[in-house]
Amino acid sequence: MKKLVARSAIVLIVFGMVGLASAGPTTITFSEEVVPDQTLLPGTPYFSSFGISFGDFTTFTLNPQFAEDGAGIYNGIGSNLVTVLWDQPIQSVTFTWGIFSNEIYANAYDASNNLVDSFSLVGAPPSGQATLSGWGITRVSWHDGDFMVGVDSMSWTPIPAPGAILLGGIGVSLVGWLRRRRTL
Repeated sequence: MKKLVARSAIVLIVFGMVGLASAGPTTITFSEEVVPDQTLLPGTPYFSSFGISFGDFTTFTLNPQFAEDGAGIYNGIGSNLVTVLWDQPIQSVTFTWGIFSNEIYANAYDASNNLVDSFSLVGAPPSGQATLSGWGITRVSWHDGDFMVGVDSMSWTPIPAPGAILLGGIGVSLVGWLRRRRTL
């Protein structure tokens, strides 16, 4: 019986760890996708394989002022926001940005539209990198106050599936239970 419980615990721990490992970071460098220049992105399938979509007026562009590799997303005519939406909640996003002015602002929101984290820099250089983090981020918006801001690349970490956490926890609990029984 003890061997069966021990083997079950090991299986549960392994499956739990595999589930947690599959929740590793995803990185997108916008130049990797074949998207026509000046493409309005909302409702397009170009980046759906990454589990993201875009808010109104978010545009793909080939513009070295926004991105060192020449491709990125920016706020198109009619909005001062660049918005990315995630299909599944994430816990952090690191992004590389470019601006025309000397200000940049970024806000991360959860599914209930609550502000989770924010970043701002006045007197900013023309480009840089920053991270937003918090549990359950589903939308991030960037702007630079009054003109254009671009996002060159992003890397984000999804929230692990509850089932993976549960399996790993049950497995660790069984191992602890077996050790305790052995010492009694």
